[in-house]
Amino acid sequence: MSFLSNFQPFMTSLKNNKRNRKTIFEKEIIENNNAYSIFVDTKKMNPEKFKRFQENLKENNRKTERKLYLIFGALMILVISVILYFLFYF
Repeated sequence: MSFLSNFQPFMTSLKNNKRNRKTIFEKEIIENNNAYSIFVDTKKMNPEKFKRFQENLKENNRKTERKLYLIFGALMILVISVILYFLFYF
């Protein structure tokens, strides 16, 4: 048990320096900060409200996918046109 005497000050130091962490329920989220959105606890929702929440989430995901597809398509058209330009006009 001699190793315990050398190890005990380290454990005490770690215990004394430990900070209190807030859970996601305790954090205050700033409304105008785009990095975080308001936390919605879906376990406390009634089934009707939860269904509307899911539909809203799916619709937002569809809109985001459409934007990504449009941007990707436009970039691919641009890249292909530049490649064709350099292949046939130089």
